[in-house]
Amino acid sequence: MAQGTIAHPLVDAVGTGFVVTESDARVVDLSSARSGLLRETASAGLATVLLTPATSRVTVALLTALRGAGGTWVVRVGNAYRAVDPDTVAGTVGEAWTSSSAPVRRVLPASDEVPWTECSVSVLHRATEGVVLGRATEELLEALAGTGPAAWGLVEPTSLSWDTAALTAVARGRAPAPTHLHAVAVVPGGTASLRISVTRTDQGVLEETRLALPRVGGVDSGSTVDPDTVVVAALRDLARRHRVLLATAWRTAGHPDATLGARPRVLPVPLGAVVGARAVRDLRIDPRSVVGNGIETVGPPRVPSILLDTGVAARTVVPAAATASPGAPDPTDAGSPTTGPAEAEVRWARFHALVTRLGPLAPGLLDGQDPTAVPGGSDVSEARS
Repeated sequence: MAQGTIAHPLVDAVGTGFVVTESDARVVDLSSARSGLLRETASAGLATVLLTPATSRVTVALLTALRGAGGTWVVRVGNAYRAVDPDTVAGTVGEAWTSSSAPVRRVLPASDEVPWTECSVSVLHRATEGVVLGRATEELLEALAGTGPAAWGLVEPTSLSWDTAALTAVARGRAPAPTHLHAVAVVPGGTASLRISVTRTDQGVLEETRLALPRVGGVDSGSTVDPDTVVVAALRDLARRHRVLLATAWRTAGHPDATLGARPRVLPVPLGAVVGARAVRDLRIDPRSVVGNGIETVGPPRVPSILLDTGVAARTVVPAAATASPGAPDPTDAGSPTTGPAEAEVRWARFHALVTRLGPLAPGLLDGQDPTAVPGGSDVSEARS
């Protein structure tokens, strides 16, 4: 690629198939300029490499947009460069960008991290003049943190006071093009980061909310209220109030201010999921045949959704691929521990067992729901705010 192909002030270097944008800020966010850079590079068929010191942190919004546009976060390590996701060290930025290693996932949070709850909820609205966006976001945040969004905007920092009518008007004015909005909230223990994507489809208006926030009290808070139970209850309530297509909830980790350090992400722990009524119908699932041991129906009896709860031991035969390794707790044992290094493996086995009970097509429905997964390089929709 020749110098000057992308004439953007944030381009600091160019390479074959990518551009480099550098920052030495303590926290790097999805500013208007960076959002524009991602759009321009994506339109040109190029990727963006964000180059920072190892001490920098990035916001959830920036990392989501960067990954969605096929970009990579690389940090300087002495005279070398380390790609953050695969955690591989290379001699040049280009070698770090082209690293083919699979993403690394840690088991435990770092000492400067706190447990997070991350949720993804997709709701389908009828395409009417009366539709109001953002209400599912409000309800989810209220259920998990006892508060509502404080500010929103198309980029960071968010500068507009939260207003569902205003954000609905913005999305309507940009239709049929998709709209990606960002919001923040002050919650117990830090900051919540929210991303709302709005897309016009043949079926109506699709609203997807992705939320990350500090997990109040952590895992071993000693509280009489189990945080996992609160999260699953929030999914259950959303499925009763809205036309949920799909929802998932996970325990992850990050910094209290909703930023991520330059290290591989912690392996997510699946907490629960909702398979909406439309998917239940399309997958030809008979709810009566799968209810029990971690699976329940929610919503109208005639067109129910299905709730999966990994906190309830699935007393089914766990497929060989999901069986815990020798010496690990039995994933179908109700007495299995709820904390510790083995929990992610146990919960994943339960999750796999629950999804498998829904039929052979169900696992594909949940592909890509892992909040720490790296999108394919061809997906540039995240950059097109």
